[in-house]
Amino acid sequence: MPRSVIRTADFDLLPSGICVFDAGMTVHRWNATLAEWTGKSARQAVGQTLDALFEGFSESLVAKRIRGVFADAHTLVLSPSVHQFVLPINRAGRPDEQMIQKAIVRPLPDRPHLAMLVIEDVSTQFEQLDLLRKARLAAEAANKSKSDFLANMSHEIRTPMTAILGFADVLLGATEPGLCRDAAHTIKRNGDHLLAILNDVLDLSKIEAGKIELERAPIPLPELVHDVANLV
Repeated sequence: MPRSVIRTADFDLLPSGICVFDAGMTVHRWNATLAEWTGKSARQAVGQTLDALFEGFSESLVAKRIRGVFADAHTLVLSPSVHQFVLPINRAGRPDEQMIQKAIVRPLPDRPHLAMLVIEDVSTQFEQLDLLRKARLAAEAANKSKSDFLANMSHEIRTPMTAILGFADVLLGATEPGLCRDAAHTIKRNGDHLLAILNDVLDLSKIEAGKIELERAPIPLPELVHDVANLV
């Protein structure tokens, strides 16, 4: 980053936390956002090492990776999914929670002995993603419970329905044509209709599980109309 950019007043106005340090981790610049987050002013931070400002920092994996920036002169991106806490900074208003951070470390082109650390607070985004993940898991669990209930209910109803249809067949074979035989036909027809509904319920569970198989079949329209008329 050009020298002129480092010297601008905008350095203290940027919403990201920014500090400039050397290979020995000694701080040379410390912006107002970082001062607000950490409670350490630029006067307190400049001239101090990051390890002095944050006890144990030099032994962290993040510090070891940052040192590689000076050796290889490359830009280092610290993803919050891997390194959530670059610096041990507590969230505003939540002293028991650390700020989840995304950071970039890059050597300064005109001052290779210095590097700039830019930190963004992504705690809110991570919190929202966690809420979405929990909501998705809850929805999937509720959907599975519903599918299990429908499948169990259809199986429970199918057992007595099989008995009803069986006795309807017995009545059809044992009765003479007339009112009783017509009644047995109605029982049989409506029982078959209810059985078809149960199969549709099972198909719904298969659809939600992604296991439904479609097939083409002719529909006897006159028979369908006749069955509908007998239902009402």
